Amino acid sequence: MAKMKMKKGFTLIEILVVSGVMVMFSLTIVGLFLSTMRGSTKTEVVQKVRQDGDFALKTITRIIKKADSVVVGSGCIESGTEGNSIIVNDIYGGVASFSMKDDLEVGITRIASTSGSIDFFLTGVTAEVSDMRFKCYQRSSGNQIVTVSFTLTIGAEEGTQAQEKEEQDFKTSVSLRKY
Repeated sequence: MAKMKMKKGFTLIEILVVSGVMVMFSLTIVGLFLSTMRGSTKTEVVQKVRQDGDFALKTITRIIKKADSVVVGSGCIESGTEGNSIIVNDIYGGVASFSMKDDLEVGITRIASTSGSIDFFLTGVTAEVSDMRFKCYQRSSGNQIVTVSFTLTIGAEEGTQAQEKEEQDFKTSVSLRKY
């Protein structure tokens, strides 16, 4: 019997199997990476909306708390008046108002504080405000209570991917402090 020579190396089938396993492993790793990136984008968008809304709500609340009186719509009565803007009169005679204003530079509607003829925007340039409402109740004790609510939206434009969209409602009630 003749001895067969053993050749060292890999067969074609072994190389194909290993290549297939490596491709499957690579696709899994790439999929996990893309999923993580989408998740972090969504987290950033949610954080931006929440940060803008919290800042605007806290600023409005702080100024209303220190006010001498507020006017929503035609005034502030016991059964409540409602409107999309509020005029705040402070104890020193100053007047400020809060409302939704179109920012023509960026093309969105933002929350603005107007003092005199100057508008100060309370929300950033990425989140658009909608459904802003103020409701004022006059209590029998003379104290006024104001409810503030609005919605902030990022990514409402067409073609925006789902992870880049977020809409959040904000609402609080505040009582004026009478000194």
